[in-house]
Amino acid sequence: MEECPVEAIILDEEEGFAVVDEEECVDCGACEETCTSEAIEVE
Repeated sequence: MEECPVEAIILDEEEGFAVVDEEECVDCGACEETCTSEAIEVE
C-alpha cells in the first residue's frame, strides 16, 4: 500500500485481502485515514 511509510501492509494474494505486518507497523495511522471501508483501526 502506497500510504504506508514503512511498507507494513501487504496483499495476501491467496486470501485476497491486505494484511498488516504488526512487527513492521509504526502505528502512524496513515492507512486508517485513507481506508474508504473503515476496515483499519489503529489503537
